[in-house]
Amino acid sequence: MGHLLFGGGGAGQVRNSANGTVWVSDLAAPGARSLWVTDGGDLELCNGMPLFNSRTGRVEAVAV
Repeated sequence: MGHLLFGGGGAGQVRNSANGTVWVSDLAAPGARSLWVTDGGDLELCNGMPLFNSRTGRVEAVAV
């Protein structure tokens, strides 16, 4: 059993009851504070707005 949290660089990681890191995600986005699962099954790292999508990569704002 462990806890999922965000470590350095916005990477998801799992820590065990002794507070040791047992897994670190390859997905990371600096500033990420939450992980969303989309209706399509993608993972998005977010800070209120999407920062990184597991299928399409980095999400950037574009002027319209």
